[in-house]
Amino acid sequence: MVAPRYPYDRYLQYYKNHLFSLLLTALVVTVCTAQRIEAEKVFGGYEYTQNGQMLRMGDLVDRMEPETEAYDLMRSARTNLTIAKVLALPAGALIGWSLSAGIADGDTNWKLAAVGGGLIVAMIPFSSAGNRKSRAAVDLHNERLGFRLPDDRPVFALAATKDGLGRTVGF
Repeated sequence: MVAPRYPYDRYLQYYKNHLFSLLLTALVVTVCTAQRIEAEKVFGGYEYTQNGQMLRMGDLVDRMEPETEAYDLMRSARTNLTIAKVLALPAGALIGWSLSAGIADGDTNWKLAAVGGGLIVAMIPFSSAGNRKSRAAVDLHNERLGFRLPDDRPVFALAATKDGLGRTVGF
C-alpha cells in the first residue's frame, strides 16, 4: 500500500465523494421539479406556470397528452372555458350597450340588459366546471410526478379551546 503524499489526501478524497453526491442530488431534484405545473388562484380562475413561464390552455393540453386521464380532463376543461368565453362576449356587449344608451339619453333598454344578465348566469356553470376540471388535471399530472398542490380552501372545524367551545380555521 502506498502512503499518501500529503497527510490531508485522505480527507480530500472523502470530501470529493460527498461533493459529487451533493451535486448529483441537486441535479436530480432540479430535473424532477422542472416538470411540475404550479397553479395560482386569480380572479375568474387559475393561472398556470411551469419553470416561471406562463402556460396557456393549449400549452396545458399539449403537456397532458401523454397522460390519458389528465388529457381528457384538460380537453373537457378547455371546451367548458371556451363556451364560457363565447357566452361572456355577447353578455358584456348587451349589458354595456343598454347601460351606455341609458347614460347617453336616459332611456335604458332593460330587456337587453336582462338578456345579457341571463347569458352571464348561463356562463357561470361552464366557467366553474372548466376551472374545476383544469385544476383536477394539473393535480393529477403533479401527483404522477410526486407533487401535490395545496388546497386553496380553508378548513373550518368545531373544537374545544381554552375559553370553551369555538370554531377553528385551518389553511
